Amino acid sequence: MSCGGDDDDVSPADELAQAKLSLTEDATPIEVPSAMMESTDEKAQLATSYISAANGISQYLANFQPPAGATKSSTPITASNGRMAQTQEEYLIYTWSDTEITVAYQISQTTDNYVFEIFFKYKDEAEFVKFIHAEESKTQRKGFMDIYDIYGGTGNEVVFSYAWEEKADGTFHFDFESADGGFVMKLVVNPDKSGSLKYYLSGELYYDINWDAAGNGTWTWYSDPVESGSWTV
Repeated sequence: MSCGGDDDDVSPADELAQAKLSLTEDATPIEVPSAMMESTDEKAQLATSYISAANGISQYLANFQPPAGATKSSTPITASNGRMAQTQEEYLIYTWSDTEITVAYQISQTTDNYVFEIFFKYKDEAEFVKFIHAEESKTQRKGFMDIYDIYGGTGNEVVFSYAWEEKADGTFHFDFESADGGFVMKLVVNPDKSGSLKYYLSGELYYDINWDAAGNGTWTWYSDPVESGSWTV
């Protein structure tokens, strides 16, 4: 991940045009040793399945890359589910459509963060609904993303949340959780791709998995009784 910089000569409108969510630069934000990904060991495969689920954030990141020819505007979106960014002075909105849906990608900023939002408007609907709210520090070190349940209920409920932070020592912390607390996944990946994963169910630690830079790992399953083991690639 690269860090952002400040330029006092850049206008607010130009600054928003240059802003982007750092995770869009990586097809898979969480990278682990290839030997671990290719292992046939059952627990190594379990670990990589959890990591693949966390990397599922990529399906949402695609929305933050407007296609060529997208329309630009500075008028903020008002959504039917009552969610919009803080009332900033400057907004940049990209919109594009196909036969079924119009997508709006809205960028604004607070003092410390850029705010990135995605809205959908289906062809038979009069108003946009907010689908994604993300914020990231202007240094691109820390951010979060909330995914709204726009297909059920009021549309105001967050269904999944992601949070990430790159520490000064280069370790990358990534959390993925369901809004109801059903599951929480906490990943830490070091610069050499070694790392750890803790998976919680209903607030209780369920799996604790660790791996080294080569892809060898250890695991603890907090069942009854507790089980543990290791794998070698």
